[in-house]
Amino acid sequence: MAVEAGGIGARLRAGREKLGLTVLQTSEKLHTDPRVVDALEADDFAALGAPVYARGHIRHYAELVGESPNELVGLYTNLSHVAQP
Repeated sequence: MAVEAGGIGARLRAGREKLGLTVLQTSEKLHTDPRVVDALEADDFAALGAPVYARGHIRHYAELVGESPNELVGLYTNLSHVAQP
């Protein structure tokens, strides 16, 4: 699912780069596989499994890079048309 420039993945990547972190360093800080970080930055949320996992990964990544977790999770929910529980 593609997101316009300045979307979720672009914002997460920009935050990571601003902190000077590599994908590997970011994945270590998030305690996840580097493929998850790559999928998030590519807006490939389907690769993350169920929407609950995508929301969790977005929230944690946003917190790490200083983005608004609620805003990015809200963008994801609007994009995917997934109702939050």
